[in-house]
Amino acid sequence: MWVYHPAGIQCEKAYYNNITEAVDDMRSHDIEVFDSFKFSVMVATVCGNPSSDRFATQIRWGDLDRARREGWQFLKDESIIKNNTPVY
Repeated sequence: MWVYHPAGIQCEKAYYNNITEAVDDMRSHDIEVFDSFKFSVMVATVCGNPSSDRFATQIRWGDLDRARREGWQFLKDESIIKNNTPVY
């Protein structure tokens, strides 16, 4: 399953500077990560930023509660997953 976390709070605090930091944090909480990617969503322009970065990771269903405790959310939008993962 796919979950996501914002890179930070717009114009304030950064949670993760890059996807590697996001994945490393998941793994530090004993959450196995199978795949990952960064994506952006359009937001109201604040501080000159018209978009906001998000990090997505693919994890086991059994790790969802643990991921949620760390601020990750279920990624419901299948189009984001389809547009950001390679087709094998």
